[in-house]
Amino acid sequence: MNINQINIQFCTECGTKLHKKATSGSPMQCPKCNKMIYIEPKVAVGAVVLNNNKEILLVKRNTEPFIGQWSFPAGFVNPGELIENALMREVLEETAIKIEVQNLLGVHATKNEQVIFIAYQAKAKSEKIFISNEIQEATFFNMKKLPKLAFQHDGAIIKKIITDSINIEEKNIFNLSLLQKRGIEADVLIPFIRNLENKLGKKQAHKLAQSAIKEIAKKQGDQFSKAMNRNDLKGFKEIQDTWSGAGNDIIFEILKEDESTLDFNVSRCRFAEMYKQLGAPDLGYILSCGRDFSLSEGYSDKIHLSRSQTIMEGADFCDFRYSKKDQ
Repeated sequence: MNINQINIQFCTECGTKLHKKATSGSPMQCPKCNKMIYIEPKVAVGAVVLNNNKEILLVKRNTEPFIGQWSFPAGFVNPGELIENALMREVLEETAIKIEVQNLLGVHATKNEQVIFIAYQAKAKSEKIFISNEIQEATFFNMKKLPKLAFQHDGAIIKKIITDSINIEEKNIFNLSLLQKRGIEADVLIPFIRNLENKLGKKQAHKLAQSAIKEIAKKQGDQFSKAMNRNDLKGFKEIQDTWSGAGNDIIFEILKEDESTLDFNVSRCRFAEMYKQLGAPDLGYILSCGRDFSLSEGYSDKIHLSRSQTIMEGADFCDFRYSKKDQ
């Protein structure tokens, strides 16, 4: 129905004939009771309900338009009803599922239609479905295996959900602590190195792994230097400050710090604890500690690191001694 073709000839309050027709966007005041007569589009709400497995709740419509096709639980907002309450009511009425309303996904209007559709994301508090006479069927679908959806705006809403989900996952990846990143690396590298040990022998396998790790660390040091546009010891300390990442992954005490010296001891190393838990304490030095010398070398050829012991190798603490090389 075209909202622009709707008109009202009589007052909706007292029934008095209007001097002219009230049309959309052009209200008319009743000459008798002074009521302003408006014609406005109806507001409908739809809930994109996700369960704990990130599956989407869809319902098969039992009314026109698009009877027998899949869409989101949806319905019209009652006069004076809050949008959030309308969402919860509609989902409950159609499927008996209680929801927690979350974020707004979008507002949609189809040309020449009198309905504005507001979509929200919601979380299912339960997954036990009871079908009402308003729908034919309801179920949770895998986001990658959705049926054809009824309305034109449904596709845009699904795209928004998927895009937001990807952005969140990427954000979580970028926010990983250094320990978490090393853990992910270890899950791949440890089995690979063990396989090399079986084929080449332990000594040769470790030599190859260490060479590759050192090369990577040296490139990282060079990238840090270029990104910071500096290669002094003070700048390198800023890199070291990121070691503690997620709180207590690395606990260290600064012993001496000036323009030419950076001395500190590490008293706790959760990296060593992690490799031990993974059953690879012998590989911890190669995959983690072995990077330190190459990292500083890549950052600047003017910085020297000396270290006589590490927790990874069984010592009580790691002794890092950085110094500025003599010109």
